[in-house]
Amino acid sequence: MKPNKTAMNQSEFDFDSTTKARTSDPATSHKAAASAKVSESHELVRGFLSMSSGPWTSFEIAAELSGNFSPSRVRGALAELVALGELLVDDLGVSEYGRQCSRYQLRKVPKC
Repeated sequence: MKPNKTAMNQSEFDFDSTTKARTSDPATSHKAAASAKVSESHELVRGFLSMSSGPWTSFEIAAELSGNFSPSRVRGALAELVALGELLVDDLGVSEYGRQCSRYQLRKVPKC
């Protein structure tokens, strides 16, 4: 079945359950996905956001974490943390290219 090009999004692809590579991707893509260090990137992004006043754009976060993870891995971590419900997102940021973009901050957990 061919995906509808006008309404295509990432969730329409068939992914391997342990990686972020499509099952139809070549072995090199699966190796790259397996080496992504997902939990480490989540920890680093969480740590940065917890120690800083936000919100921050993905460009700003990637610049602050440069040398630790690629900008692509930082964006992936942000998307994954949003999907886990750990981050708040708004669309009030401005990218390094002058375009509107998302900003991220940690969701505050109420203290009991």
